[in-house]
Amino acid sequence: MANTRRYKVYREVLAKLGLEQLDVYRYPKSGGAREVIRARDSSGKLVLIKLPRFREEMTPEEFEEFVKKHVSG
Repeated sequence: MANTRRYKVYREVLAKLGLEQLDVYRYPKSGGAREVIRARDSSGKLVLIKLPRFREEMTPEEFEEFVKKHVSG
């Protein structure tokens, strides 16, 4: 339950951008770790968002800007 509350703000940011969060994967990579969010947009298209670092290491504003750039470009 605590994890749900901790990440709720990031889920709400995705919803604000018209995305539904499906899954979040964490895995190690050389030089650190990475998080990948699997989301669906309003048309049903699957979107993979590869974050440069874990969500909790980003502010909600920084997270929103990164997702906007990733989805639009």
